[in-house]
Amino acid sequence: MKPAEGRVHKKRVAADVDLSKFSDIFGIGPSNRTSSTATSVSRVSHSRNKRLTMPKRKTKTDQESTSDIINDINNAMKTPNEQKDVFKCPFCYETLIPPYPEELEKAVKKVKDKKVAYEQDQRKMYEERIYQEKAEGRVFIEPFMMHGDGLLEEDKKMICKTHKRELELKPRAREKGYPETIDFDKLASRIVAFKDDLLVIIDGKAESSFALEAKRVIEQVGANKARDTTEMMNQFEATLPGYYGMKGAEKMMETLCQLFLDKELTKQKCWPLKPIEYIQQVLVPECGVRLIQQDMEVESDKAKEIMKESVEYSLY
Repeated sequence: MKPAEGRVHKKRVAADVDLSKFSDIFGIGPSNRTSSTATSVSRVSHSRNKRLTMPKRKTKTDQESTSDIINDINNAMKTPNEQKDVFKCPFCYETLIPPYPEELEKAVKKVKDKKVAYEQDQRKMYEERIYQEKAEGRVFIEPFMMHGDGLLEEDKKMICKTHKRELELKPRAREKGYPETIDFDKLASRIVAFKDDLLVIIDGKAESSFALEAKRVIEQVGANKARDTTEMMNQFEATLPGYYGMKGAEKMMETLCQLFLDKELTKQKCWPLKPIEYIQQVLVPECGVRLIQQDMEVESDKAKEIMKESVEYSLY
């Protein structure tokens, strides 16, 4: 192809450049090039000599591998903000936060120990099953799941009653001024001191609201109905001696039977109640009122009110 007219076509010629002229500026003269090459070779040789020998990777046994799987599953299922000291009642599911009163602390520890022992048994069975499944070549590994909590119904009711008594009823009782401790050994002598008052009631010379109520129930529902299980339980709770509770009622029954049964308590005086019913439904609550009067230094009406409202405290 001919060059265009009016233009001068010049052939490009590669010029030889003397790099030595720039050696002072860039440091790329012949001597440096040789030195750099030598240094590079030296570094490679040195790095080869210092190369680390890595230990061979240890192959895990089937038992170790199974253990890792179990740990991974369990770690994945852990709750990040899990509070180990917080306890949830297994009966009412109320969350209990420490510190606990001494009695509740003992009860919680007892329940926790049972649950831990049960979980350990469950985990042991799980690990044995996983090891067997892995040996059989199973791909899917089922995560560990607790089957129940290892507690009996009695255990659940026990801890529930304990925390209600220790965290709710006892503080409320202290606010109301109820006695925190009762000397049941002295109860018999205190009841004997009421003998004359009780004889006046037995002889019909003084009216008892408890005797009137017992007779009213029999007249309303009949003697047979009044003595069925449900009605007897209602009467039992209605005549409990307040915060003296069932233990106090038993002590009172024992002392009152020694004082009056087969002596002053005749069928005629007790009618329509039987003598033992009269002691339980009339004399026991009458003793309860008098004991509370002494404890709280209040009048009879106020003592009856306290006895009624403190029954819940006694049931726990």
